[in-house]
Amino acid sequence: MKNTQSLIESAVKSFSAVDDRRKIDTTTEYGRFHLVTGNRTIHRRKVDRLREAIKKNNLCELYPIICRADFGIVDGQHRFLACVAEKLPVYYVVSSDMELKDVPSVNSLQTPWIPKDYLRMYQELEIHSYKVFAGYLSRWSFTVTTGLMMFYGIRSNKIHEDFKAGKFDHTQIGIAESRAKSLCELGRYVPFCREYSFALAFIRVQNHPDYSHKRMLRKLQIATNMVHKCTNYRDYMRMLEDIYNYRAGDKVRF
Repeated sequence: MKNTQSLIESAVKSFSAVDDRRKIDTTTEYGRFHLVTGNRTIHRRKVDRLREAIKKNNLCELYPIICRADFGIVDGQHRFLACVAEKLPVYYVVSSDMELKDVPSVNSLQTPWIPKDYLRMYQELEIHSYKVFAGYLSRWSFTVTTGLMMFYGIRSNKIHEDFKAGKFDHTQIGIAESRAKSLCELGRYVPFCREYSFALAFIRVQNHPDYSHKRMLRKLQIATNMVHKCTNYRDYMRMLEDIYNYRAGDKVRF
């Protein structure tokens, strides 16, 4: 996948008047274009907002859509649909060297992709590990961000970068399922157990060598009134520590 700097340079070239291969063209032949499988979901509200903006001041000539040589729209699919709905000319630039995996980087120059956009793209690209992960998220009702942390049992920027780059590895699914089961068993007493900050606190507590899950469940049952919402994972760790040590002679510090 091209890095962001090279994509910026490519975009600049795309709008260069002296580069005949990448000149801005216009057409009302909407049928020659098509949406690219794996791109972000179309949001009708965004299309409607763009239609209203175009009616007030049509700046589409200044912001052409970018498409591949086969007229698959890489960037600007919402602008394209807005122009079609308003029966207006579509301004476009053809980039013959654009690939599907460049879509997130290109779009991130405008509206950043969020984790679920990457998940959807790699699922539609038929990458098995991402389909496995999607099933994991569905079974445990995790967001992508919380799910990644629960899957690997750590918080790491590298995990997120690898996920976006298509390098997610599902081989630890068994351990990840066990970890998710333990967290969600707390849900009977902690209704917000799937929230990111609490999940992070639980992972750090669970990783302590003296942690006993049976003890935690037992203590939660008799000290439910000690459960409360906190503003960060450190406070949640202290809360879990207090509950874990409730009426216990062998105190454990997490």
